[in-house]
Amino acid sequence: MFRFTFSTSQPGWLGCAQQGAQLAVARVEQPAFGRPAVRWVAETPWADPAAALRQLARSQPLRKLKRVLLLARGQYQCLTLDTPADVPRDEWAAAMRWQLKDSVDFPVDSAAVDVLAVPEGTSYRAQSQLIVVAAPQDKVQPLVVAAHGCRLPWTAIDIAETALRNLSALQEPEGRAQALLHCEASHSTLVVTYGGDLLATRQFDLSLAQLAAEAPASRQSALDQLGLELQRTLDGIERSFGQVSLARLLVTPMPGLDALCEHLRPLLYVPVATWDAEAALDLTDVPALTGDIAALNRHLCAIGAALREPVPPMAPPAADTPPAAAATPTPTPTPTPTPATVAAAAVATAAASAAIEPTLVDRDHAGDSDDSHDDDLNGPATVPAELEALNFDEPGH
Repeated sequence: MFRFTFSTSQPGWLGCAQQGAQLAVARVEQPAFGRPAVRWVAETPWADPAAALRQLARSQPLRKLKRVLLLARGQYQCLTLDTPADVPRDEWAAAMRWQLKDSVDFPVDSAAVDVLAVPEGTSYRAQSQLIVVAAPQDKVQPLVVAAHGCRLPWTAIDIAETALRNLSALQEPEGRAQALLHCEASHSTLVVTYGGDLLATRQFDLSLAQLAAEAPASRQSALDQLGLELQRTLDGIERSFGQVSLARLLVTPMPGLDALCEHLRPLLYVPVATWDAEAALDLTDVPALTGDIAALNRHLCAIGAALREPVPPMAPPAADTPPAAAATPTPTPTPTPTPATVAAAAVATAAASAAIEPTLVDRDHAGDSDDSHDDDLNGPATVPAELEALNFDEPGH
């Protein structure tokens, strides 16, 4: 999608995921080699976003970190549409905006619109496709205004589907597609990835409470419904992307995980396994997550949102590797580091309409860190010149 270039003094990203009335937060660093490291996590009430950010800033150095916010379900829509013919890549979002008029229930002229390219060569369709993400201005604007108002502007805005794509890429088999299912408090999300890119996505109206209900009849009904939805969805994806094969379905950690996997295995034509958080991530600094599967579940989208750098190799080149070979390692498929949501024009409109003057220096802590060298934005807030529209379909950008 896009991001702002602000001066920061600490490595890694801070991922923030809206979880109903709560905000789940995770700071993640991606080393040169090995597993991404989760440094710390937190949860805070989210009824007042500005107050929540200020509260977090009192205990953690938020101003020294790059910050990404995930839009909540209901704050955006995803649609898969044909790529516009004879239109340059950097004009796809503008071209798709007007195709959305009959597909969304909000004004598209003021909406935030961006696109995510579906990998080519995965289907037999003559026309390539895009995943188009649209967010109404009245959903995005308050989030942008709140962050600017407390001098903690978002570096980027993302969606859960691309955060889950990043998690899937950490354990994706080479040369094959993979499905990842994440169940949370309000709903469940399925993403299918290939080479670190997003092929398809779908949300189901089935919550953790339903899938792990104490009443056997209620739990069985929810499990049966989810099994049927997954059968239909995976069959459709296989038909749509016939040039790649689906290796497996991974299910992220959740209460009732084993029972869910056991229920799904005989229903689906692909192997079903758990997404191994400890194999994919370094959780040494957050032992509470390894001992509390519900807490881990609540923070997974925030962790995925913070995985915005290329996936590192698990180990450095062997000591006996010739220098030339070590200098040019084979590229590893990586998740594209950028999201697919709020267009730059929407952020500019949101900030400018509120006549904000976001000062990038924290006046109360000026000189405490490298943040004191940030450039001030004079006048009404607009998208800065450093706005960087990254290319979704070129991993590693």
